[in-house]
Amino acid sequence: AVVSTQSSGIRWEYHLVEDDGFVAKHKSKRCAYYFWQGSDLIVNQKGATALKTIELDKEKASQIRVVQHREPPSLLNLFKGSLVIRSDSRGVLHRDQPNLGR
Repeated sequence: AVVSTQSSGIRWEYHLVEDDGFVAKHKSKRCAYYFWQGSDLIVNQKGATALKTIELDKEKASQIRVVQHREPPSLLNLFKGSLVIRSDSRGVLHRDQPNLGR
């Protein structure tokens, strides 16, 4: 679960496979960083999140900024299609479901 007053960094590791249509020839390991920002996050914290993501990224991977309620399907897939967002550290605000029309 994530909290709407906070930000979260998520490292996503994946593999790219090149093939000739029949057999996989090359498999390369890649990663990307999502930095999710809750809708109740204050402006100073948003900037700090971005800077911390850059600081932690030693692989020079893709960095994807995600704003609450605009979560891409690729991020939701990491949470098996459902991301629990809490309004504070105790109460559940809602669950975001994949919405391909976003």
